[in-house]
Amino acid sequence: MVKQDKRIIVLSFFRDKERKKLSFTYAEAALATGNKVNYIQKLVSESLKGKYIFQDKRPNWYCKGLLAISDNDFIRITSQSTQAKILTDDEKLYYKLIKRSLNAFTVALEVYNR
Repeated sequence: MVKQDKRIIVLSFFRDKERKKLSFTYAEAALATGNKVNYIQKLVSESLKGKYIFQDKRPNWYCKGLLAISDNDFIRITSQSTQAKILTDDEKLYYKLIKRSLNAFTVALEVYNR
């Protein structure tokens, strides 16, 4: 049996609530996913609050936008590891241009100082 990441189970719960346009509480999410309430609360407050999950009225929350992101994007968003970040093509280009311009500046400075 393949072990499934518990964040994917939580994501499927959130997507189900978004699809049905229902609000939920942390306790409902914890009960439905088999996680602790503190885990759900930490996941929402550190990674998702204000971006994908919003407070309806205390203590209810609703999801918006989680249907549009992939499982891998959700894992990356909720990951605590800095190594898990995948650079976009624009970011890769940006870092390459910065490196090339630094090299060009160094060469120009060396030529100037001769």
